[in-house]
Amino acid sequence: MDNPPESLSTKEMRQVMKVLHRFSENEKDYLLYQSRMDAVLKENTYFSALEEAQAEKEQALKEKEQVAKEKEQAVKEQEQQVAKLKEQAAKEKEQAAKEQEQAQKRINDLLLLLEKKGIEPDKELM
Repeated sequence: MDNPPESLSTKEMRQVMKVLHRFSENEKDYLLYQSRMDAVLKENTYFSALEEAQAEKEQALKEKEQVAKEKEQAVKEQEQQVAKLKEQAAKEKEQAAKEQEQAQKRINDLLLLLEKKGIEPDKELM
């Protein structure tokens, strides 16, 4: 310790050697140091676990938001599809009404034509 190699003769290394020398001479100081190191390790473990739990919580919130967005999008798409189907049904109903009206007009025209020819369809059909 009095004559360390040149690579170990820095201020920090001399300080470390003094601490180690003191620990080797005094068991109480060594145990106190170990106790402090254990506390630091436990504290670091606690904070690491806390950070990890917070990251997991944030990830879960992001996933929840994503699911909500996807659900909202699905509802919008379903509403659009229902609106299209209703519009299509209305158009088909309108087309059917027009076709029925045209058919009734055609029947009426044929009845008029028969009357002009002197044929009464109700009597002829019986």
